[in-house]
Amino acid sequence: MVMNKENLIVGNTVLSPQHETFEKEYEKLTKYKKEINAINKQKRIQNKIKTMIFIAILFAVGFSVIYRYSVLYSMEKNMYSLDSKIENVKTDNENLKIKLLKNSNLKKLDDAATKLNMFYPTKSSVIYCDLAKDNFSKAKENKNKNIQENLFKKIRDMLFLF
Repeated sequence: MVMNKENLIVGNTVLSPQHETFEKEYEKLTKYKKEINAINKQKRIQNKIKTMIFIAILFAVGFSVIYRYSVLYSMEKNMYSLDSKIENVKTDNENLKIKLLKNSNLKKLDDAATKLNMFYPTKSSVIYCDLAKDNFSKAKENKNKNIQENLFKKIRDMLFLF
């Protein structure tokens, strides 16, 4: 018989060792570790989401800046093309003014008239016209009236066979 201070051990009836405290602590530690891993995993996912959102915002801002620059570039290109067209029109106007001044020279006109055997009109060959009257509108009105009268005549002739 073996005597222990606390327990009396007789034969083969030995008490099983008490490991409950270690198992409970191990379970607590593994549970705590799993919770920490889950929290860390959520934080990593949140960080990835934040990073993706930041990248998307950066992409949108970059795209809008590039788009705006392209719009400004096309507007500037149109402006330069319009400026060049304006300059071309100005030079054409200047050339036309020079030609007009050259051709409006009275001496040159007199020379051309003598070459074509033209002469100045005399007082007896001059015809005066009164252009203050509105002669052309009356002609149009008369023409419209004639058209309407002809139309009525045709209809009357078709109906009554006269």
